[in-house]
Amino acid sequence: MDQKTQFVSEYLRDTISFTELYDRYGISRKTDYKWINRYQAEVSRLITGKVAATPQSIARFQAAINTLENEKIETAEILSKAKQAIRKTSPRKFAAQAEIDPTNLNKTISGERRPSAEMLAKLQQVLMKIVD
Repeated sequence: MDQKTQFVSEYLRDTISFTELYDRYGISRKTDYKWINRYQAEVSRLITGKVAATPQSIARFQAAINTLENEKIETAEILSKAKQAIRKTSPRKFAAQAEIDPTNLNKTISGERRPSAEMLAKLQQVLMKIVD
């Protein structure tokens, strides 16, 4: 996957801030908006049928959609299990085990904030320890 595709993929997941994306990929806001606008224009052309989509492009597009849907389901499952674990202990204790700021954890669990990939990984690790 090239840098543009990785960037747009992370942008669509919406798990990290724009500033983190800029830093991670070493690009400017201008470049960011250019890449995102090109992606959105391409998707729009594919959806409206203004471009002849090849079977390969349709398959890639469908695979990307499936990946995002699977990630959304996995995220929901992790957050649901974390909510259950928090009910059995205190939120602060669970946050300490996961090495996550309690305020960020509460905002994420309540749906005010989307979890980062790092937070999901930490939650998953703690949940695995609890189950074992």
